[in-house]
Amino acid sequence: MKVYYFLVTTLAILLLLSCSDRYVVNSKYNPEDDFSQYKTFDWSEFQEGVKPGNPLHDNDYLREIIKESIENEMDEKGFKKSEENPDLFIEYFLNLEDKQAVITAPLDFGVGTDQKYEVIKEELKKAMLIIHIEDRLNQKTLWIGSAESLLEASPKNLDKRVEKVIDEIFKKFPEIELDPDAIIH
Repeated sequence: MKVYYFLVTTLAILLLLSCSDRYVVNSKYNPEDDFSQYKTFDWSEFQEGVKPGNPLHDNDYLREIIKESIENEMDEKGFKKSEENPDLFIEYFLNLEDKQAVITAPLDFGVGTDQKYEVIKEELKKAMLIIHIEDRLNQKTLWIGSAESLLEASPKNLDKRVEKVIDEIFKKFPEIELDPDAIIH
């Protein structure tokens, strides 16, 4: 009976995770790098496009939201977009994987009866968004931020969720002291 409750609890947790806004956010950078020397950014020419096979989770609309959200975050950090000789190049990667959770739980028909087992399959989509920022002149990676999560099969409010995730990723971006006189208007 303990195994039954463990399996049912595990199933409940998996189902909750598959519909939640929970994600793991990571960031890597060298604390010795001086981010205050950079003022402008633009998109890398190597930015990947929409990949076929996941139209609900990877499409032109979603990628435009990702770009706008990243640009807004960079603007809030004091960086300005410039197509002419930017200090930084930005690119992001969207990785989607199909996952399947399979749970076998005994059905309890009372004492002394044979137990039958129910197999429950849950289709999941695992997503990872990686944001890469590099020094354009030195071609050196300065910062990588990422978020990883399970997604719903049919996304609801995906645009708002993506904006929230990107905001969380950029909370791990190094703090920069802005010189008010140096800000480009």
